[in-house]
Amino acid sequence: MQHRHTGTPANLDRATAKATSKTADIYLFGVIGGETANLDQFKRNLDAAKKADTINVYINTVGGAFNDGLPIYNLLEQHPAKITVKIMGYCLSIGSVIMLAADKIECAANGMIMIHRAQGFTYGDAGDHAKTATVLQKHEAAIIPHYASKLRKTPNEVQALLNAETWYTAPEAKAAGLIDAIIGSVDPDTASDGAGMTGSGRDIINAYKCKPGTLCLPHSGQGRGHYS
Repeated sequence: MQHRHTGTPANLDRATAKATSKTADIYLFGVIGGETANLDQFKRNLDAAKKADTINVYINTVGGAFNDGLPIYNLLEQHPAKITVKIMGYCLSIGSVIMLAADKIECAANGMIMIHRAQGFTYGDAGDHAKTATVLQKHEAAIIPHYASKLRKTPNEVQALLNAETWYTAPEAKAAGLIDAIIGSVDPDTASDGAGMTGSGRDIINAYKCKPGTLCLPHSGQGRGHYS
């Protein structure tokens, strides 16, 4: 299941790869699985950058769909180019999985990263809910080894961090080993515009337990339909 963003964000033209024979820049700005940061668009961008030996992936997202995010991770992880992820504002939920595919992760000094348990919803009886819980646990099992490797923690220790919905500032992420370097600050207002904080993004944000006050948004009234 996934959430599709139906608006037309002003930053749509930034969700493209601009490649030379050596270097390409790809932007993942918005809800993962939404209009500007989905698997199909990302694969087209990556294909356009096939001659590049260095790819910079700029991320600014509040999260989104696992079924777009996991294959994006795998496309990056298997790519022969040197991959650098640059977090330009927020890298939450499935965004924090995608970033782990990089050879190097850089985060803006005022950026934020969040990891948490897989989320979704079910309509049905007790058996339906139990089946959804099992599927969500399988989603977590698929990503825990990647966090464990980067954080140098055991799977059980990572599970505890996911359970707590753990938020990191850039310095905290650097100290934990989650990122490799801190780069200059970015304009938070500009970062917010492309992170997916409107439309379907509101429902994603409002589902987070420990979100900072700056991420508290009025509920859009739409249901959530994704594993993030």
